[in-house]
Amino acid sequence: MSKVVVMVSDMIFSTKISSCAQAVGTPAVFARSLDEFKRIASETPPEAVIVDLEQDEALVSGLLEHSSQLSPQPKFIGFCPHVRQDVMDHAKDAGFDQVMTRSTFASKLPAILGEFVD
Repeated sequence: MSKVVVMVSDMIFSTKISSCAQAVGTPAVFARSLDEFKRIASETPPEAVIVDLEQDEALVSGLLEHSSQLSPQPKFIGFCPHVRQDVMDHAKDAGFDQVMTRSTFASKLPAILGEFVD
């Protein structure tokens, strides 16, 4: 079973992602901490990890570090407000596969989640 793990702190955005994942048929699991992510990933390595890049930098780094030990390695997709180009650049340099503005992520969400339909 494919799985997308989502790490977002905004409850409204969480609801939007959850609803969209259900609509397109993509199993999505939400993790609220690095420990929870590790537990989820140990059960079944995710195909993708969606991350709100405005979260704690140590959390984002920990996700990447832990995921480097998974096989196969998940695709990392990050988003943040368009005014945070520095955060987007840092995420790209850190190894994220896709980094986009929050508005672009919201508009492309069905297509992004659609990539991971069972």
